Amino acid sequence: LNNYETVYLSPLTYPALMNTIIYAGVVSAISLIMATLFAWLVERTDMPGRDWAWTMMLLPLAMPGILSSMAWILMLSPRSGVINIYLREFLSHFGVQMQEGPFNVFTMTGMIFVEGIRGSTTLFLLMVGAFRLMDPAMEEAARISGAGSFTTLRRVTMGLMLPAVLAAGMYAFLGNLDD
Repeated sequence: LNNYETVYLSPLTYPALMNTIIYAGVVSAISLIMATLFAWLVERTDMPGRDWAWTMMLLPLAMPGILSSMAWILMLSPRSGVINIYLREFLSHFGVQMQEGPFNVFTMTGMIFVEGIRGSTTLFLLMVGAFRLMDPAMEEAARISGAGSFTTLRRVTMGLMLPAVLAAGMYAFLGNLDD
């Protein structure tokens, strides 16, 4: 029991817990928004390049996590990241001199950005199934009754998708708590 007392009474425990909850919540929100948007575009619109979008959304599943992490580090490392090097060089033409950055993948914001993009793949698979199984007659009825596109999307489509969105959101949040 002494170990539990040490952990729960430590002043470092609760800030770390708060950071974890913030990280999991923001990453889950970003992933869910991206996944829902792309699932809607692929399944409910006549977007050109739908097959290409499917492939691009599933590509991160085929990439091992260590390879993905190394790629982001090579691109956005504050001193040696390729994107940062080119941005610093570009900004130097305007008189802005920087030793690091402007992006840093090692910050909380950088980790949220990277994991938000990577986490959208699994949620996309959850959401695309729900959009595919949704009856389009409901949306057609809303259009026939005079509802505009935005109203139909907001009140009918997202109303019908709410259980799937909530389930995917809970899945994402719980999965991101252990990252």
